[in-house]
Amino acid sequence: MPTHLKTFDLVGKKEEVSDYISMITPSDTPFLSSIKTETVENTLYQWMEDQLRAVAKNAKLEGADAADSNRDQPTMRQNGTQILEETFKVSGTADAVKLYGRDKVTARETMKTGKLLKMDLEHSLVGTGQTYVAAAGAVAGEFAGVQAQIDSAVTVTIDSDGSTAGNQAGPLTETAVISAHEKLYNAGSDATTLMIKPSDSKLIAGWLQSSGRTHTTDNGDTKLTNVVNVYESPFGTVRVVKNRRLRASDALLYDPANWKLAVLKGRNWFREKLAKVGDAERWMMLGEFGLKHNNKQATALITNLT
Repeated sequence: MPTHLKTFDLVGKKEEVSDYISMITPSDTPFLSSIKTETVENTLYQWMEDQLRAVAKNAKLEGADAADSNRDQPTMRQNGTQILEETFKVSGTADAVKLYGRDKVTARETMKTGKLLKMDLEHSLVGTGQTYVAAAGAVAGEFAGVQAQIDSAVTVTIDSDGSTAGNQAGPLTETAVISAHEKLYNAGSDATTLMIKPSDSKLIAGWLQSSGRTHTTDNGDTKLTNVVNVYESPFGTVRVVKNRRLRASDALLYDPANWKLAVLKGRNWFREKLAKVGDAERWMMLGEFGLKHNNKQATALITNLT
């Protein structure tokens, strides 16, 4: 027997467990959060876009007969919906026992599943470049994502070596951003947001240093700032937004007002209990969504980035 007791000799010490569960997995969805929703009532939905003819010299003879002119018709566009789903299963005992950091396992798993599904939706919107796939038999339907709904006329493809043999991928440059912004301006569209992958924010901060541009600080302010949150090009001012889910080869110049998340009526995110088998509860969370770009020349794409 010990002559005097120390902590490591004691029996029945009470556990010290923080009543909190840390989770730092990033779950932000910048593109999804920036756009509004619209209800659709079919898995295939359509919309129209139109444009004015090109500007031309317009001078007529005095007293001349009126000549008929060609009239363009709107273009019909379409996209489909995509089902996103996640399930989880919790035993009756797991929900009955007292736990640290949560009251019920089911409640916490519901919260985590909701975050996961929104991240998956953001990934489909901007992270894959996916094209429209019609649901058929064993084929799951997929909506056309952001990149698939942008016209080539407002796309800038990086070619870092400038050769004609093919486009060599390269870093995001200020020249590329200005060129994309100019294409948008010429098409008649305005952008409010420059969306980039996180590592490209360092490149944009570097533009300020390499160009010798200056910025004003208050007297006595000792804070050193090396970040660009707002960028002003010759064609307008945009907010710079980082997106972890954005496809690594891309950057986007867009106005959120030109995009809508299409929600199939009655199929916004919901949780449903599945058939009970044994001593466990099975749950499914599901939603059905699509994406609509008002006009294919309303957003610029910079692609082939390293």
